[in-house]
Amino acid sequence: MTYNLGEMVEGKGVYMGRAPIFKNYGLSQEFNVFAAPGEFIGCENKPMQYEFADAVGFVGMLDNFLGHNGLDVASEEALYGAYKNGQYNGEWVLPNYTAIKKVIAANRDAGEFKGSFTKAGVNTFEGPEYYWVLRDDDIFTESANSFCIDTERFLTKTVDDKQEASTRVIRFEPA
Repeated sequence: MTYNLGEMVEGKGVYMGRAPIFKNYGLSQEFNVFAAPGEFIGCENKPMQYEFADAVGFVGMLDNFLGHNGLDVASEEALYGAYKNGQYNGEWVLPNYTAIKKVIAANRDAGEFKGSFTKAGVNTFEGPEYYWVLRDDDIFTESANSFCIDTERFLTKTVDDKQEASTRVIRFEPA
């Protein structure tokens, strides 16, 4: 199936492009990446922000969001394991670095996605413009990664910092 960048595809999400999601694990296969059409909005009509562990739990509790549930994984290693073992069935997850940098940020001004993310302020290093990204593996659980789509700034902080960031979920399907 062919999709247009930024196209809202019913039952899938906003098509953001293709990427070899698991290239860090030697899998060169490309996947179609779909993003949530907007941010999760909380009180006072502001983007919901969580600490990393709470964001992972929130994603895991998604129930039939655009026709798909969420998957509670905190690392790219765990997501790859679920995919490799046939346990990943198109659920919503936090993006890994490849997906958020090479697909989401690269195509941030495409179609329905354009303007659907929080813009960065001057020299900001936290806040709603940062989105959680999966850890690389489950070894360093004391740190968490976030990424600003607008500036393409990547941050790693310790979970003791109690940093909060927004949650923009993705899902992927073999291309």
